[in-house]
Amino acid sequence: MKKPLCALALLLLAACVTPIIPPDTPAVDDYAQEYNNDLRWGRWQEAAAQVEPERRGEFLKLLDDNSNPIHFTSVDILSTKPVVTDGSEVEMLVSLEYYRLPSVKERKVRQVQHWRYDVDAEKWVVTPDLSVLRGDVGEGPPPR
Repeated sequence: MKKPLCALALLLLAACVTPIIPPDTPAVDDYAQEYNNDLRWGRWQEAAAQVEPERRGEFLKLLDDNSNPIHFTSVDILSTKPVVTDGSEVEMLVSLEYYRLPSVKERKVRQVQHWRYDVDAEKWVVTPDLSVLRGDVGEGPPPR
């Protein structure tokens, strides 16, 4: 009697840790590279399409601002670490170098990007830490 219960328990446990990501889904690295390239080249609308829907407005308000534009000079992914064991959430540490007009003083910050696989949308979405890009007009945030 114990053997069938153990087998059932193992099957249920295996079902709990089975990734929710379909096997043919592009890797999060591909999505992150595309998003960060869009940032680097100022393609705000394209980058915003990958931002968590609840954060898109805030993202566009900060970056797509013609009165105080941000220009990235370098965007590099430094590290990646899984947040959950099924691989559906990942944190990336990204180095950003930029200047914000009217200043031409370049800033260098590190940003944490939280990537999550959205099952309904069938794609990876990002929640970037936008606080590292906020600061006084023309000055940007303090360097880290």
